[in-house]
Amino acid sequence: MSLQAQKQLVRRNPGLEMMAWEGSASLDGLSLDRLDVEDFAKLANLQDLRLVRWDGSGGALVQVLRATARTLEVLELIDVVGFEERDPAVTSAATKAAGGGGDELELEVGVDVFDLTRLAYTLKTRCPKLHTLTIQDSRDENDPGLSFGTLIRGCRDFSSLLASGGCGLVKIELSTMAYDAIDRDVIASILTHKATLEDLALDYYCEELQQRAFDAKDILKILVECRQLRSFTISGSTGLSTLATLKVLRSRPWGCLELAELDMDFEGGELPWSAPSTSHKPRGGGGGGGGGKGKSSKKKKASDTTPANISSTVSYMGWYCHPQDSSFLFEEDAVQIPKTTLREAFSMVKELRSLVFLTLNLVTYTRSPDPRVMDYF
Repeated sequence: MSLQAQKQLVRRNPGLEMMAWEGSASLDGLSLDRLDVEDFAKLANLQDLRLVRWDGSGGALVQVLRATARTLEVLELIDVVGFEERDPAVTSAATKAAGGGGDELELEVGVDVFDLTRLAYTLKTRCPKLHTLTIQDSRDENDPGLSFGTLIRGCRDFSSLLASGGCGLVKIELSTMAYDAIDRDVIASILTHKATLEDLALDYYCEELQQRAFDAKDILKILVECRQLRSFTISGSTGLSTLATLKVLRSRPWGCLELAELDMDFEGGELPWSAPSTSHKPRGGGGGGGGGKGKSSKKKKASDTTPANISSTVSYMGWYCHPQDSSFLFEEDAVQIPKTTLREAFSMVKELRSLVFLTLNLVTYTRSPDPRVMDYF
């Protein structure tokens, strides 16, 4: 269908509530179709707008957003060129779309400058029922950090909700590649929702495994203070080995006694136990590689890497391994996990009677030998 035919179709349907419109297939930036505000001027009921491959230069995109912002609840822009993403009018339209009165918000951030304070205020005033916040930070990992603490902390009006007996988010998901995006301010902001938070997922991906994303003590604080937590997923280095991290997490009793799902990946998807490698030494600075102290040092190293006898049919400390439900793993990988690491992990969750499965560095364990238990989650 020609562009002219598409434009006529849109203008003849002013009652549209949802529209996904793809312009020119060219991505060279020279032959993209220009947005025309007249195509959107009569769409008084438009709630969901997704634009792909358009030229928004000359204020075209800003005019479109101004024309639709009153009713817009969902806005997605893909390969739309020719405008400043930090333009106040664009930010305003985005915040209005985010503040559509719903109870869930999924936000993808691809720019370094974004008014998170304004967005938080919009959510607080226009989305009083908001219970789920998902943030996908798609910026490059070398981009400067952009703290999301302001948004997480400020998106709920705690003062007006305290009287009703409950406030705060129930679910928070944050995924990022940018340095310093998950900092102590973010952890502190998450803890402002500790009275209601049931589902938390923090994912920091970085090819440099030595780049510390979390402080193990901050992770422990979440586990201690978020008593309503039912599901917790965390991925990113603590700057320590997995074993050292687990020891920190065991140092205080947890408050989340009803936790049912726990997924922790501190190795960036690597398998430090599968084969000896200098690149997989503990990152906490424990004096590694300093020359052995005779037989005792060799004996200690051997015992530290002895694999546990665990499988989908053989339990270890009451847990079974289910490699078919583990990420990127085969049976032979799963059985190579050091006994010391597993002992620490299983001891750590011993008091969590509601815990159905534990995933540690991509390997999944359950208290049941029946792998079908995973199908119920």
